[in-house]
Amino acid sequence: MSRAEDTSQRPTDLPPTPVTTRLGRLVRSPVPYLLAAVVLFAAGFTYLTFLRLDSFHSSINDLGAFNQVYWITLHGGPNSWQATQSATFYSSYPWQSLVFVVMLPAYAAFPDPHTLLVGQGIAVPLAALPIYLLARRYRFSPWMSFGFAGLYLLNYQVESAALNDYHLQVFFPVLFFSMVLAYEARWKWAFVVLAFLAMTVNPLTLGVVLAFLVAQMVRSGRLRRSWASLARTLRSLANPRSAEPYVLALGIALFAFEVASGSIAGYHVGVSSTQGGAPHYSATVETRLVFLAMTFLPFLGVAFLTWESLLTAIPLLAFLGVADPSYFHFVGHQDAFEYLTVGLWGLMVFSRDRWLPYWEARRAAPPSRFRSRRARAWGRAPGLLGVAVAVTAVLFAAFSPLAPGTSQRGYLGTINELPGQFAGPSTADRFLAQTIALVPSNASVLTQNNVVQLTGRPAFNWAFPGKPGTIRPLNYTYIIADDSSDSVAQFWYAYLEPYVTAASQSGAFGVFSIGYGILGLEQGFHGPPLLLGPTFFPARSLPLYSGHLQGNVAIHPAANDFSFWYGPYLSLPAGNFTVTFQLMVTNVTSASATILALAVYNWTGGSVHPYREVGLTASAFGAVGVWEYLRLNFTLPVAASHLEFGGLFPSQVATIYFAGETLTVDRLT
Repeated sequence: MSRAEDTSQRPTDLPPTPVTTRLGRLVRSPVPYLLAAVVLFAAGFTYLTFLRLDSFHSSINDLGAFNQVYWITLHGGPNSWQATQSATFYSSYPWQSLVFVVMLPAYAAFPDPHTLLVGQGIAVPLAALPIYLLARRYRFSPWMSFGFAGLYLLNYQVESAALNDYHLQVFFPVLFFSMVLAYEARWKWAFVVLAFLAMTVNPLTLGVVLAFLVAQMVRSGRLRRSWASLARTLRSLANPRSAEPYVLALGIALFAFEVASGSIAGYHVGVSSTQGGAPHYSATVETRLVFLAMTFLPFLGVAFLTWESLLTAIPLLAFLGVADPSYFHFVGHQDAFEYLTVGLWGLMVFSRDRWLPYWEARRAAPPSRFRSRRARAWGRAPGLLGVAVAVTAVLFAAFSPLAPGTSQRGYLGTINELPGQFAGPSTADRFLAQTIALVPSNASVLTQNNVVQLTGRPAFNWAFPGKPGTIRPLNYTYIIADDSSDSVAQFWYAYLEPYVTAASQSGAFGVFSIGYGILGLEQGFHGPPLLLGPTFFPARSLPLYSGHLQGNVAIHPAANDFSFWYGPYLSLPAGNFTVTFQLMVTNVTSASATILALAVYNWTGGSVHPYREVGLTASAFGAVGVWEYLRLNFTLPVAASHLEFGGLFPSQVATIYFAGETLTVDRLT
């Protein structure tokens, strides 16, 4: 056999090349999957929050308030904007004025609410990386460490809070787990910086970080009861080579700053007592306990089974017990970030101290001949983590806004969002965006809580239940109202409506935009509206007095009644208008009798004041079983509110089908 023939015979059992080995290790490692999950979470949730903002379902009181603070900090200083009648944002929220500087450079480059949502979308899932690294530091396997990170990303409260506008609490998980990782790795200055940032999220996180520091000192045995050991502890704290004295000094300084400046709780109490109220949420003992159970359930409550995690959770438990007003009847509220962070860390600590040594001992023990192969496999399986993942998956399916088939749960007043809030901008939303585009960036504006896009300017205000008597419409150049068929818009419009009516009746404002339930008023404006569009109210969006809804059509059988449908309770300026009703009749038994009366009226002071009413007979429809568009013209001599375009007095003459009604503006006076 020749040499050439000999070398052509290649053995099949050669060791893999280094490239193949690295690729195989990469495929078998959970790190690429964890990075992919973080990226998908960030991209997906940022996209959903964009949809929510662009469809005007966000809140000025949350996202818009922070957008205004970021903008005004860059354009006039911290004292330029009054959050209430008598307090600037910085004096009301002194803690959050410290940590939000993390986002300030990005906002300076892109001054827009979307920038804050991008930062939040990145910060929330980014915590999964230090969770994974900390679990590896605690000697868990790569895939078990991936499981701990997955517990965080799949948590229904994390996902719900990530969609709830913008809050600085979203930074706490990544700061806390990075701080613990730096502490365990003995990265002194990294620990000091991260601890400082974590403490400045809000007063509650200050207590959590200081309690963590005390827990670590207890764990290391540096806190003992004897005076000698206490002296040694004080001497060790004075050692500049240790990180603890720096963190303690920062904590004391922040506490002093809090005492001197006030607190978030003080802000709410002060507003409630002097101005009639920031929103007050009733939180009984039962609802607080349920919140606690629902928050720690994914982590099996083991945060209370180790001294280390229990000590760290004490500030959270204390605040939960005494806070008033309390937000803790909300499942999915942003304040859950602090609780679930400590809960997940408690599960990791418990697993490290109690379960991991037991599992390693079981794995090292020789197999018993009385145990089956399957039983031995279960003995090696990460049982505690598996149960936690299973519980998290069940709660995800029941409560997560991403779970199929879930909508507004209503459980504990949850603010998990309706799927419709992420459906993208509607026709009315696009019309509102066009209206906002006509408002100069430096103009003063009064609007309502869901129109965040008007923040980020020198002077703005919004009608809110916590600000009675503090708004004067004539102090603003523009008033933008959103009374479209969307339920969120209608809810917040109810607080703005008295100011819209007062401004319209003052004669100082003109209508520069009207349509789709949107109304734009400008002080001193004259002439026809710059934007003019119809407003369509489908039958499914109007309340029925009688009859029933079948699909998108309301049906009234042949029977006598006082009313068929009513609403939509609209506010309009003075002018000429037309309402077009889409109707159809069947089973007509009389050609001359009245089938239905179409009416434009409002309900004021317990009496009906009709502006126009027309009775319809069979001749008005032309043909039976064919949709007809019937118009009713009316004139408003002055601005009016609570307008209804209803179908009154349906009779037994025919079966009536109603698809909806459209309002158009003919002329404003």
